[in-house]
Amino acid sequence: MSYRTNSQETQTINGGITVTALNGEPGIIEVDGSIYADNFESNTINSHLTINGIKIKDSTFTLSSIIEPDNPVTGNTIFYLDSSDNQFKFKTNTGSIYNLTPLSDKGQLITHNGSTNSILPKGNDGYVLSVNDSTTTGLEWVPNNGSSNNITATINHYLVYIDNNPFKITQKSTGSIVLCIEPLIDLGCSGVFLLSKNTSISNNYNKTFLNISRSLTSNGTFDFIWNNKEGFDITKDYSEAIGSYLIYSNTLLSESELTLSSTTQVSLDSPFNNLSGCYFFSIFSYNESFPGGNYIITKSISSNNAFSLAELNTSKGTGNTKLIISWDSSLGIKLSKSSNNCDGIYKIVNNFSIPIKEVSIILFNTSSTVIEDFNYYKDKAFFMEIVSNVTNGPCAIFSITKNNINTYANVIRYGSPGIDNTTQLNVIWASNSKLNVSKTTNNYNGTYLIKFYFI
Repeated sequence: MSYRTNSQETQTINGGITVTALNGEPGIIEVDGSIYADNFESNTINSHLTINGIKIKDSTFTLSSIIEPDNPVTGNTIFYLDSSDNQFKFKTNTGSIYNLTPLSDKGQLITHNGSTNSILPKGNDGYVLSVNDSTTTGLEWVPNNGSSNNITATINHYLVYIDNNPFKITQKSTGSIVLCIEPLIDLGCSGVFLLSKNTSISNNYNKTFLNISRSLTSNGTFDFIWNNKEGFDITKDYSEAIGSYLIYSNTLLSESELTLSSTTQVSLDSPFNNLSGCYFFSIFSYNESFPGGNYIITKSISSNNAFSLAELNTSKGTGNTKLIISWDSSLGIKLSKSSNNCDGIYKIVNNFSIPIKEVSIILFNTSSTVIEDFNYYKDKAFFMEIVSNVTNGPCAIFSITKNNINTYANVIRYGSPGIDNTTQLNVIWASNSKLNVSKTTNNYNGTYLIKFYFI
């Protein structure tokens, strides 16, 4: 028979060797080198075999807990039981530690955040796991299409079956949110709602009911609950009009980012670097207690610094820090902070990044022009942007809601007049009619471009 040491051995022992205790000391074999064996077993029946602190018995082994060890040499990884929390861990030669048993609550999942393992808490009942690169784990729990609310998401809106129970469309625990809700059934409320929240560990948030056409039977609307570390709940406060609704939301739009430091102004990238126009954007941060909000800004004259700004819904940060928006005649829109607090990365969502329809019309004097391509009569909640191809002419953004063919729409204008500082744009959506656009004076006749959003 061939053995590992056939070419090296100087002495062979046939049979067995027994080493017994001497003078009360246990028997010991010391080897300066290696031991080659086909089998190791405990000498005491039904006991364990101990190898340098590791106890092995019946295909199981027991580790004694230790304090965090030093980094292993390059190419090696240490596996150990940490005495500080009784958790199994790996430690690499670079000092990275991976907890193999980090879970403590029912329903938690182990994920990876790009550098190390991370815990994803369980979602609400009926929710399913979805990819979201903006979250810490890259994942989030979202409503199941097969849930009682039957939520379906597309490029810029959710189709939701709404009953009298609260529901979620996102698990975002902070942010600056825009919602345009319109019924696909009779009697329901249509409206534009703005939410902003800058910390996930509080139930406090700001909400603005920007433009509402209330339900026709009980004069109801929608309301929201945004608890700590959760996405916001949507619920209607009226019992009628159970059925399908469209919810247009900027939570489905892409985010860009910039870094703010101290009170230094930072120029925004395209399209916000234009010298005139109409913009609606949301700003927030994934850092706790940073300022944010929803803003509409318009400017009709590129050669001066005058502009109109509507801070529709904002949250202040640490030390009452707020965001400051300016628009000069040479560099476009700039963003800064009011204090040296809250330095870091901010997210910007261009709420007008996906125009659904574009229409060109001619405006002459104060006559109204009907938008024939907009063939809706009721049940809408949306935004319109109108800019002039006439030099120094007026521009504006309109928030519009309507939920009955026999009523006038609610129209809110955010605009900048022409260079005469008098001429403004008007929109009327009368009963049994299409949209009508006009000017308030005879100036700036010509072509105007209209874009529709959240529709």
